[in-house]
Amino acid sequence: MKVKYLELYEQMIADMKKQRDIPELEQVEYAFKIALGYCELLRRIVKEEVFASQSEEVHFFKVIKPLFTSQIEYLTLVNQGLLFEPGKDPTALITFWEHEAKRKERFIKRHSDFVRYYQNGDTDRDLKYFLRENKEHPVGMGRRYREADLGFSTSQDYLVAKLLAQQKYYGYVLDKLQQFRN
Repeated sequence: MKVKYLELYEQMIADMKKQRDIPELEQVEYAFKIALGYCELLRRIVKEEVFASQSEEVHFFKVIKPLFTSQIEYLTLVNQGLLFEPGKDPTALITFWEHEAKRKERFIKRHSDFVRYYQNGDTDRDLKYFLRENKEHPVGMGRRYREADLGFSTSQDYLVAKLLAQQKYYGYVLDKLQQFRN
């Protein structure tokens, strides 16, 4: 059974946007639950199917899966930001969100070799990074428990998801800063 992964992703995004008339923190929690459900569905689909080739598996773990899992990581960041937002003082809020804006930079610095590899569109290490059979790089470093499934993980798909989440969160933070500066 061939699943149209991008259609599934678009459906997830549409479902996540359905609750707009509730407080922001509740929207984030709602979207998080939706994203978790779709990631579990994706996991079940992958467990039932066999990839036709190594390149198909690499594409899935380098491109498709991170689209889904990055939403969970992004929503986790937003949730944490909203929970730790310091009251109502505009100066404190701006300081807080300026600090949050530096998260992406710190992440990129910490993972600079891989980020450069990924953003340059390099492919020479794809078989090492994005095949499940590869045990060269240990899975689990900084992974959440839901990503510890070796049949649904590679050594670097989680890092791609984290990068995508950091990029999206940076945009969210800039929007927050603009709100508080106006």
